[in-house]
Amino acid sequence: MRAFVGIDISDAQTLSALESVRRELGAPRGPRQDHVTLAFLGEVDGPAAEAAASALARVRFGAFDAQIAGLSAFPSPRRARVVWAGVRGGAAGVSGLARLVSEALRLGGSARLVPHVTVSRVKSGQAPPLGVLRAHRDTEFGVQRVSSFSLKRSDPDGARHVHTVLRTVEASP
Repeated sequence: MRAFVGIDISDAQTLSALESVRRELGAPRGPRQDHVTLAFLGEVDGPAAEAAASALARVRFGAFDAQIAGLSAFPSPRRARVVWAGVRGGAAGVSGLARLVSEALRLGGSARLVPHVTVSRVKSGQAPPLGVLRAHRDTEFGVQRVSSFSLKRSDPDGARHVHTVLRTVEASP
């Protein structure tokens, strides 16, 4: 199974604002599973997923707010493949939590995390959405209270992936 660790976006204002931008981008409609990825584990088997869940249960962190704001794209706006909304206020909290998760899972590595929520994917051959990116460069989508994170499996279902929670870790009181 493919697995990752993420923070779910559940704030109604944020979800509505992200959906509005998706309509501007012409992205497919349907149920969303918006989240900020903290770590991507890739393909893991059942015992490895259980070990990851146990390790994550020991992570301790305090709740914080994360402001979802601004649009950009990977690898760059002119060569956009993924359009994303960034994390501005609370980015240090998200990065710190990602570090704790990586340490618990013993992932190591020096990859620099860019805290973000994937908004849309740009199909090969499709023009980059430069106008939409410019228009929303500074848009404030909303604030998400980060009081938990989850280990999830990601299963393909046609053109989408379905995320199933394997373990949720709550913030320390």
